[in-house]
Amino acid sequence: MSDATNTTNLASLTGLAQRVPGLFDGILDCLYHKDVASLLQTCKAIYPACYRRIWSTLTFGYVEESGSSSFANKTEEDRNQPWYPAHDIERRVFHGSQSHIWNWELSDLGLEHTRTILLAPSVFKEYVSGARGMCDHIENVFLSDKLNLKRLIIMMEVESPRLNTKSNPCLFLILRDLRDYIKSRPPRSLSVEIQIEGLNVNLMSKYFCLSTVTEFTLSVDYGTWSYAVFILLHPIQAKAEELSTVLADMVNLRKFFWDASPYEFQRRPTLSQLSPQVEKLQAVFSSLSHLRSFIINGFIFHPLFFLRPPEGLTEFRVLSPMVDEWWAKFAEYPFPNVDSIFIHSRPKVNSWLEDLGEYNMTSSLALESVSVRGLRKFKIFGQGHIPVDLEDCIIRNNPQLDEDSLRHVWWRRGAVHALKCSQIADRRALAAAKALWTTIPTRPTSDGGSVVGTTELSEYLKSHAAQEYPRLFASDCYKSEPTTETETVWREIASSAALEFIIRAELCTRIISEQYMHKFPDAESASQLKSQFFLDSLEMLLKFSHEEMWGLTELGIRELGHKSLVRMQDQIKKAGLRWADTFAASLRKGEEIDIDATVREWTPKLVEMYEEEAKDDVPTPYAERRAPAHYKRIPLADLVSLFSGWPSK
Repeated sequence: MSDATNTTNLASLTGLAQRVPGLFDGILDCLYHKDVASLLQTCKAIYPACYRRIWSTLTFGYVEESGSSSFANKTEEDRNQPWYPAHDIERRVFHGSQSHIWNWELSDLGLEHTRTILLAPSVFKEYVSGARGMCDHIENVFLSDKLNLKRLIIMMEVESPRLNTKSNPCLFLILRDLRDYIKSRPPRSLSVEIQIEGLNVNLMSKYFCLSTVTEFTLSVDYGTWSYAVFILLHPIQAKAEELSTVLADMVNLRKFFWDASPYEFQRRPTLSQLSPQVEKLQAVFSSLSHLRSFIINGFIFHPLFFLRPPEGLTEFRVLSPMVDEWWAKFAEYPFPNVDSIFIHSRPKVNSWLEDLGEYNMTSSLALESVSVRGLRKFKIFGQGHIPVDLEDCIIRNNPQLDEDSLRHVWWRRGAVHALKCSQIADRRALAAAKALWTTIPTRPTSDGGSVVGTTELSEYLKSHAAQEYPRLFASDCYKSEPTTETETVWREIASSAALEFIIRAELCTRIISEQYMHKFPDAESASQLKSQFFLDSLEMLLKFSHEEMWGLTELGIRELGHKSLVRMQDQIKKAGLRWADTFAASLRKGEEIDIDATVREWTPKLVEMYEEEAKDDVPTPYAERRAPAHYKRIPLADLVSLFSGWPSK
């Protein structure tokens, strides 16, 4: 981008910040904090807005997302940085306009703009760098008269064996500061959100001021609980008791997210054995009058237990597969006052299904009816592991669903047909790729009729593939994949033909050897004639005169064929979304769907899309590449099955 363009864009941003500050603040809310930090250093006019945005959230520690390598990629200086504004600004990004945060005086901080503080799990671990300094800074921040928080987020592993004053004394100083600040705030002026792994009633009751908690995310590891030791109760029974105790104190809870690991107990209690604990839990849960959102990912203590939401709930989400008995209870519950239900039917991990072999995971259950009424939002994401008629039952009993939900329902139904179209087109694309190499002449020739050389082979193959692959894709000769039986028959024929070629090759080599015996009777000269002997044998078989040329041809067309297949599959994916939209509209109007006609209609369009994208292709330089050793003297049977290992996407 030119300097003039950058200047113009900056002037536009500056004008917007001055004329419509509210709109400019909204734009900043959509940017990463590190990008806001960069903007902060560019212009004095937008500095105040960027400064407010950066300090609106203060993060202590590092939020390490599952599977993320962002923490590992940070510099040593950044990893040792104990706290910083926002949540994705590294120290070096801020270095241009401010002193290092570690060296700031409290009076220099923008705490008057801070509305959210997040304490990441690393804050509460003994190995955090600068733990003593962290405690001091947290204490100073929470004692500051400039701080006016609206939201406090605590992320912590509360069942860690390191949670003791001996191994981690700073942890309890931090928890003390948190508790004192929460208690100092007026009622309902601060929203406390806790995201914890495990349950620890004593710690949570003492430090978290549970009556102020508005959002509660509980991550449950059944594998860890299975090794816990309780004198009178099974671990599951004890944890159910603990959850009841904790929830009973969360009188202002508005959102509860249950996030459980796979059910891995070797000795699981029956539902009847859990009855006293789950009945108590149900009574406590039903009393949460402020709860508005309930999210379930995994079974709550037992696969057959359905925890009924309180009457004030408005949103219900299921993020994992459930057993048939659970869905039957779901269908019976009326969900009073709930206006949004979302089902994510894709399993979190495959072991959900493997660990519940004794239970019937939904595949063909038909509910016939559901009790829920009055829904305005309803969506299902993914396929499988839900009752087959769940969507139909809910639509039938909830005619006031909004347009967005109805569009999603019809799009899902259209997507089923679009998938079938994609599969047909994908098989055609794969078949065309498999057939591409068979169209290469045995002796590639140039326009003048002479045999092409090694240096010309790359361009020849690329040109040939560019013309032949679209033709093969559109051809009826390769419109469908052969059956397994057909493939078996032709593989047997190919093997038989290969054996016949071997027999004939042996005959040819014997004939040539007889000729050479009489033509070159001197045995000492025989070793010098091996290459000529091989070439004469190939000529007798009317095959390629140069094995290297065959190796390069086979290698080049194999790579081009695979590249052509991938490019065509990309076009099919693009078309699939349009097919889903088209089919959704047709189904909603009551029109019939003709999948084969759609594929026929779209075949030339796919070819056109393929060729348009191929225009920008940069050729792979084969011309100076020599055939690898394993491509020389390739048996005919292997050449016939050249593409047999390519799976269709």
